[in-house]
Amino acid sequence: MPDQLQKSLSTTLNEVRAWLEDLRALGLHDLQVADLRELQPCPPGIVGLDRGGDSACRQETLEEIRADLSDCQRCPLCNSRTRIIFGAGIASSRIVFVGGAPGKVADTTGEPLAGELFDRILFAMGMERSSVYACEVVMCRPGQRVPHQDEIATCRSFLQRQLAVIAPQIIVAMGEIPTSVLSDQSEDFGKIRGHWFKYQGIDVMPTFDPAYLLLHPHEKREAWNDLKEVLRRMRQED
Repeated sequence: MPDQLQKSLSTTLNEVRAWLEDLRALGLHDLQVADLRELQPCPPGIVGLDRGGDSACRQETLEEIRADLSDCQRCPLCNSRTRIIFGAGIASSRIVFVGGAPGKVADTTGEPLAGELFDRILFAMGMERSSVYACEVVMCRPGQRVPHQDEIATCRSFLQRQLAVIAPQIIVAMGEIPTSVLSDQSEDFGKIRGHWFKYQGIDVMPTFDPAYLLLHPHEKREAWNDLKEVLRRMRQED
């Protein structure tokens, strides 16, 4: 053992011994100490809690996740973005809409899934932005291309943590990127779209990205059929 480390340990042990002797002098002879082997690390999305021992962990908040993200420099997209597009909406929402990556409008406004078509989709479903939660898998605009796999992997945990906080009943995965991230499968999007699957016990409906629908308006009918299934499932769970 290096001399410096041994000296540090020796000093710490002497301090602990002196502290215990002080407690004994005060009449405290039985000291209850938790077995450190029984303490388990907090699971992902959970943070340590110091409340006098009545609980070891608690669920983190959206504000804490955003603070952890900070002025993210974790991938090259930080060099071209205007702003980070973090999730927005109501944290207690029963439903979460997940997009793939911010477009030009979102990069300007700071609003996830920004655009008139998504607003019209919500209106048709009897919802509005203030009553749901919306977020993106990748939170910085990748320009005129799809995000690279390493960029998706970098942002993935922040999406997972947001979903853990909100714990919705239903997730609408809007496009190939959120569908592949949440399903963790390489299955062709055309085969899985419109069919329910589970993410962490949550019902997920994969459908088209609004940006895709703007370029392929003939698919809007299929997208609406997917969203009607979402409304049907929500009514079943009421």
